[in-house]
Amino acid sequence: MADAQARPDPAPPDAGLHQVAWLMDRSAESAMLTDAAGRIEYVNPAFEAMTGYGRTEAIGRTPALLKSGLQAPEVYAALWRTLHAGQEFRGLLVNRRKNGELFHEEKSIRPLFGPDGRITHFLSCGRDVSAQVAALARLERAATHDALTELPNRALFDERLGAAIRRVRDGGAGFAVALIDVDRFKQINDSHGHAAGDSVLQAVARRLLQAVRKSDTVARLGGDEFAMLLEGNCSADDAAPVLDAIVGAFAPAVMHGEERVFTSVSIGACIDLTGDLEPRQLLERADAAMYQVKRDGGSGYRIHAEDPVTASAPLGAEVSPDDAGGPLPGPDRPLWRRRTLKAGECLYRNGQRLTHLYVLRRGTARAFVPAADGGGAVQRHGEGDWLGLDGLATRRHHREARMLVDGEVWVIAYDDLLEAARRSPAFMAQLMEAFGRALEGRPG
Repeated sequence: MADAQARPDPAPPDAGLHQVAWLMDRSAESAMLTDAAGRIEYVNPAFEAMTGYGRTEAIGRTPALLKSGLQAPEVYAALWRTLHAGQEFRGLLVNRRKNGELFHEEKSIRPLFGPDGRITHFLSCGRDVSAQVAALARLERAATHDALTELPNRALFDERLGAAIRRVRDGGAGFAVALIDVDRFKQINDSHGHAAGDSVLQAVARRLLQAVRKSDTVARLGGDEFAMLLEGNCSADDAAPVLDAIVGAFAPAVMHGEERVFTSVSIGACIDLTGDLEPRQLLERADAAMYQVKRDGGSGYRIHAEDPVTASAPLGAEVSPDDAGGPLPGPDRPLWRRRTLKAGECLYRNGQRLTHLYVLRRGTARAFVPAADGGGAVQRHGEGDWLGLDGLATRRHHREARMLVDGEVWVIAYDDLLEAARRSPAFMAQLMEAFGRALEGRPG
């Protein structure tokens, strides 16, 4: 009996809420009390400091005044479903302060019940965890992105490549995967320093991103090797203009302070329209195509298992004196390669970037010069004639050269040709003679 008399009577609801408010006023956590309809009846000083809203500004309004517009509607639906079931909600919300700044709030909301068991109020407590969320985001990004270029790294690229293959297998559109290597990057580091090399890598990242869509992926795999994933029903015809534009994007020098650094890229690509290949197989094929471009002098692209017109044509083995079959047009035979061609095969097209020049060893070719009215002039070339000189002035061809019959050409990279001409007056004279014939409209 004494115990029963010593037990205090239950406090009326209003007294209980006043006690809650007294405690919350002294809490370091943000606190808000709403009625059953969600209208704010109380906020504490920590709420005012975190949100920027004063007590008089908040009371009478709903918690929607903190909505950022970035939270998925499903989150709010789950929140109210939990509360109306009489349970506590816990979660991370993206809210907005009065000044418009976003912040992450770790929130708990619980229903309060009256004597009849009905919900009378909701009490929410929260704390600003924006710093922790940002730190976690930085760690996650560091695990999936390259620090120097801020591009996705190999791990993220492999993940996206695997997802693209699965989509194709499920009936989705095909894609192209490409590997990009910076030409003569070691020489850039040796000649200009590693800081200049870093500037080149950052410029490569920017120029690659400018050439693709936001839905595509550009990644740095390591060192001077990059990769691209072009999605959305990407055939060889779709990929070729993109790859050609990328090769052309490196004509301007990269600026490192006041220093101009010239570079180029070699690209190997592989198209997947069926999903039959594994990631390793796709990358191996792209890698093989890329190294063929490197062997041909760089500054071009090649698509595996296709024979499109590329800025770097597929070539044969280096020429040796034993199989030359006659004097070569130049003093440095190892600089020249031999390429066997089929009738109808194209060496280069109008507008394509100049990277190589050709001398017909066997067969005949046609050079078509387009005109504005849709017509154009046709020139025939025979053995010993030069092809590609039309691109010397602008580094882009203004003709299309195509074989009329099966034949063979000597091929030399443009940069190698300039170096050979610089070292050999006889070769320079021969080159200028061929260039003069081209200007006069004669074959050459």
